[in-house]
Amino acid sequence: MPSFRDRLKRWHKTFESRKALRIRYWVTAALVLAATVWVRPYVEDYLNLIQVRYWLFQTLTEFSPRPLEPRFVKVVLIGDAEHWGLQLQGRSPTKRDYIAKLVDALDAANARVIALDFDLRNTDPSAKGAPGDYAEVPGDYKAETDMLMRTIARAAQRHKFVLAKTIRFGDRHDYKLGKDLYQIYGLCTALGKDGKWQNPGTPALRLSPRAQRNISCGYIALPYDMRLLPPRLKLESGGTIDSFSFAIAKAINPQIANAVTDRSYYGSYIPTATIASNNVISAARDLLAQNPGTMDNLNSQAVIVGGDWHVESTGSGRIVDTHETPIGENSGALVHQNFAEAILDSRTYAFVPEWVLTLAEIAFGLMAAILFAIWPRVIFKVAVFFGLCAALLLLQWAMLQIFGTFFEAFLPLLGLALHSIVERLLGHEPNFHLRPQF
Repeated sequence: MPSFRDRLKRWHKTFESRKALRIRYWVTAALVLAATVWVRPYVEDYLNLIQVRYWLFQTLTEFSPRPLEPRFVKVVLIGDAEHWGLQLQGRSPTKRDYIAKLVDALDAANARVIALDFDLRNTDPSAKGAPGDYAEVPGDYKAETDMLMRTIARAAQRHKFVLAKTIRFGDRHDYKLGKDLYQIYGLCTALGKDGKWQNPGTPALRLSPRAQRNISCGYIALPYDMRLLPPRLKLESGGTIDSFSFAIAKAINPQIANAVTDRSYYGSYIPTATIASNNVISAARDLLAQNPGTMDNLNSQAVIVGGDWHVESTGSGRIVDTHETPIGENSGALVHQNFAEAILDSRTYAFVPEWVLTLAEIAFGLMAAILFAIWPRVIFKVAVFFGLCAALLLLQWAMLQIFGTFFEAFLPLLGLALHSIVERLLGHEPNFHLRPQF
């Protein structure tokens, strides 16, 4: 029969062995957690999981206590029937006099705000981008452009306008305004210190004081991450420029729009079916025909005019100005509409810094590692894994409602689950429940 000294030695050896296993287990668990947190963004990029993130974001936002409904902004789209029809004949850029006719029709419909989502950048290398620098609009579009600008000047006495600006990177990591045709006609030539656009007009295009106040501009560039609202951007010349959607929101309700600061924000998307059922989209041909239902639908509304035609021919090729969003491919005009709706309906959430999300991801991973270690049997570990997946979805939904974002901890959770199961199957996992027998 072993003596007490022998039993004590055996217990000590067993304890030291299990202590070593515990140290080994937690060191490898920590390495797995660190590796999966570090590699997660690269895995997501390599597997192109942005659509999965978009789907999860949209699914969780639709479970919001407040229904996602359009309340403020309508859209008029130029489709294949118009673009490839007799009036436009597939010409790009779109005929300016056709856009002028749409503005006249919106004037007749008594639209509250008219936002033109058209890129009117000027590519003439001799242009300096200020009124009076050259005599006429380059190319063959002068008469058309004259008509459009006169139409805007006339309608701006009764309605607010938001025009599209282009931007580019400056030399000091800020942004510069691109040269466009609006500048030639004295529209949105510069931003004042009060954040308002200067619209002096020209001798050939005189603007009333009211029209000058009613015209503003916003940049139409969209973010890489389409969950984010385009933020205000600092200009190299001083001041900040609003995004196109933010400028629309300000034109509708300056008080609500000004509550959004220069920080980055997430914005939820209104589902496509809800957009369709609420008559948000009208066809340009129906507007020009002054269809009674269309005119009534656009009366006293903010309206974005944009393109939605196929680039090769009717029904062929990609659709112009489309972007991948959490609700699928959408035209730029509808993206701006969604962003403006989110701002006006207070469905914006302050952007959470990446380091905060990383810390939350690590904390969740540590909790998962402890739970996997507590339950020794493989079947229990699998159950814990699926339970934590459900808990992760619930936690992500709560974070989305509060902060507008969620931390993506599935890969660390999967890595820690596989690590614990493999350690158990190889017999390397320490037994946390059995004590050594004397």
